Amino acid sequence: MKHTLRFFFLLAFLVIGSQTTFSQETKPTDKPAPPKPTTPTTPATLTPAATPDFVGKWDIELDYQGNILKAVLTINKEENKFKGTLNSDVGEGSISEATVKENTIEGIIKFNLYGQVTDIQLKGKIEDGKMKGTMATAGIGELPFTGTKQKQ
Repeated sequence: MKHTLRFFFLLAFLVIGSQTTFSQETKPTDKPAPPKPTTPTTPATLTPAATPDFVGKWDIELDYQGNILKAVLTINKEENKFKGTLNSDVGEGSISEATVKENTIEGIIKFNLYGQVTDIQLKGKIEDGKMKGTMATAGIGELPFTGTKQKQ
């Protein structure tokens, strides 16, 4: 029982802290954007038209030493700012502002785990339609996660 509570406590910290500081994502326009020239700092696969959409609900699976914790990460965009929530069986948290740049999101989640609030640092990328990344907090370190966007 003690091991199970410790596992859920650590896992909740990592899952909930999935968003830190976020940048603004480029909104697609009605007109297709002209292709950007390929340079060492601008990969050809990440033109504005190819920028992934983080907005929506994501089913997240966080891996803590082989044990999987499931949660729902919701990301919204309000007035060019990304915000959201993280909900799991062990607690919930909120993201007041996150940054999105190309296919990467970063932010801090203020997570309430059984009445104690902690910061969880979220770093994620969308690759092949899935979000992959890490959630980290002091004392636990980085935990990998994967997420699948819910159909609307």
